[in-house]
Amino acid sequence: MFLTVLKSLVAPSGRAKAPTVDAIRRALAEANAERIAATNEVRQLEESRLLALVDADRRAAHTAALAAARQRAEDAALAVDELQRRLAEAEAAETEAERRRRYDDARARRDALARSFEPRYREHIEGLLSLLRETAEVDAAADAVNDALPADADPIPPVEAIRDRAGLPRKIKSKTTVELWASPHDNQPIPDGMQSLVKEERERGELTGRGFIKHHNEAVNYFATTHYVRKTFEKTVFLDSTIGEAGARLRQMPLFAFRVGEPDHFTPRPYGMEPSQVLSAIERAASQPIEPPEQERRELRTEYRPIPGDEPAPPPEPTVPQSYLVPDFGQSVN
Repeated sequence: MFLTVLKSLVAPSGRAKAPTVDAIRRALAEANAERIAATNEVRQLEESRLLALVDADRRAAHTAALAAARQRAEDAALAVDELQRRLAEAEAAETEAERRRRYDDARARRDALARSFEPRYREHIEGLLSLLRETAEVDAAADAVNDALPADADPIPPVEAIRDRAGLPRKIKSKTTVELWASPHDNQPIPDGMQSLVKEERERGELTGRGFIKHHNEAVNYFATTHYVRKTFEKTVFLDSTIGEAGARLRQMPLFAFRVGEPDHFTPRPYGMEPSQVLSAIERAASQPIEPPEQERRELRTEYRPIPGDEPAPPPEPTVPQSYLVPDFGQSVN
């Protein structure tokens, strides 16, 4: 089978499909098995070559079998080398094809979204801007009304108050009267675990109306005896109250322009804004001019670069009179 795959690789037919990576792997495994089998046969025949040498009847057959085994091993080794090379090429091509497929898919998705991004962005920004403007107008009207409320009327909350989470009041689930062990000078019962210890002492009959627990004080490392008395308590099980939390506001979110050079549609202030300030900021942003394109804002500049081969010849070295030369040590100066 591996010869069939090898043939389709070495001498492909125009109608046949190229072998897959899995097919080349299987062919390589078969070629390796053939090479190992032929190599073992060569070794066995070489080990029995001396017996064939002294047996004239077996000599010719043994020589032919050894030559055939060697040829099989050589052919199989050649096939293994070629299949290994072809497998590496096929795996590389398969990896590259998968990379190309992922790249083309990501590129197609990116290009499709890029074509629709601007109209979708502008549509959403216009929707948010319209909602922000309408919210500021309604809140401004509500603030004006809240300054002079009619009798028995509650202030009108802002529109975005619906985003807040209101606090919850304390809610009592049950109230019961219980009798528990406590310290004579404490208004709270001892913990539940110590209550059970006192109960065990009473059940053993060692207490009469008063309980005691021997406990180890690890700070000073000594044993002490503590006395407790029975007290009556009102036990209340309740859900604690919670504090309300204000949600985010649309006026806290900047509405950026789509492209560089365009003014932002709305820029919030870090310390908060009143409805009237929101409306002013929207109008101010709408009146901002759009910067001209980049090519219209560039300035002309000039630069100079030397042309290779056109440099002037360097000036000659200045000649120094002989009388100015410093003589060697021990010689006089002219």
